Amino acid sequence: MFAVIALCYTEKMKNTCLQANLYKIDSRKREQVMIRLIASDMDGTLLNNQGQLSEETVRQIKEIQQKGVIFAICTGRIFNSAKKELEKNGIQCSYLCNSGAQIIDENGEVIRSIPLERETAEWVITMFESWGVSMDIQTESQFFVTWTAMDMVRKAWHFWKQGRLLPFLKRNFSLRKQKDSPIHLKKASDVFQYSDQIFKISSGGISPEKVEKMKRYFRHSGKVTAVSSFPDNVEVTDSRAQKGASLAWYAKNLGIPMSEVMAVGDSDNDLSMIEMDFGYTVAMGNAMDCIKKAAKYETLTNEEDGVAAFIKKYVD
Repeated sequence: MFAVIALCYTEKMKNTCLQANLYKIDSRKREQVMIRLIASDMDGTLLNNQGQLSEETVRQIKEIQQKGVIFAICTGRIFNSAKKELEKNGIQCSYLCNSGAQIIDENGEVIRSIPLERETAEWVITMFESWGVSMDIQTESQFFVTWTAMDMVRKAWHFWKQGRLLPFLKRNFSLRKQKDSPIHLKKASDVFQYSDQIFKISSGGISPEKVEKMKRYFRHSGKVTAVSSFPDNVEVTDSRAQKGASLAWYAKNLGIPMSEVMAVGDSDNDLSMIEMDFGYTVAMGNAMDCIKKAAKYETLTNEEDGVAAFIKKYVD
């Protein structure tokens, strides 16, 4: 008898803990708010650790789109890289790319663009070089790198230790057979031979200590915004080019109030939109602590289809 009661109590507590882990809801009474626009980060959020969309996530996105909900990708990637994974799964949507520096509608039309000023981009490149780190440089449609062969080996080793080797290889090696493969630069300044429109300059595989030092320096300058997708990378954009501000602009452009917007992310470069007063700000279960503290809600991890789980529960 006592064993049965104990077993039932244990199962009840287990289910209670599961629900608590699935969704963290603020202490205020939740109002029933219509969600008309959903903006999701990609890496570490919408995509699993293999850099792919799950069948359940694809199904949930298509279902909400059929109901008239606008779905948008809010990512640090360039447009061509971002749309590839969505389009191969039959999803057509809007994109806030280059960490919010570009907004592209579902028809592929650029409706907002905030590149770095030429002088500022040159200064950022000089500072990256002074820190001795290789660079990824993103224009409106191309991806440039300054990595050497040894840099690639070091980065591959680093990402393997972080459990992120497959997405790294997928993005930087399999792309070489495609027209939008990364272009190698002997000198970072050579990028201006291709384009004056520089949207983002970043670097990865850096020690967390150096990352914080670099971000503090750039932020203190007041010229640019410096954030991280992972603890070991730095991403620099124009000070006006942030995911949160760009999403707010996009929602206003669509005539959608902040209360009817959902934003979901996992890392430092998502913080600007998670801190905005959108109706639903959601942290992934695998999110950085700063995201979990700022978000109104928390869902499952990217490996557990956290975005799909939240949509299924809250979007009517």
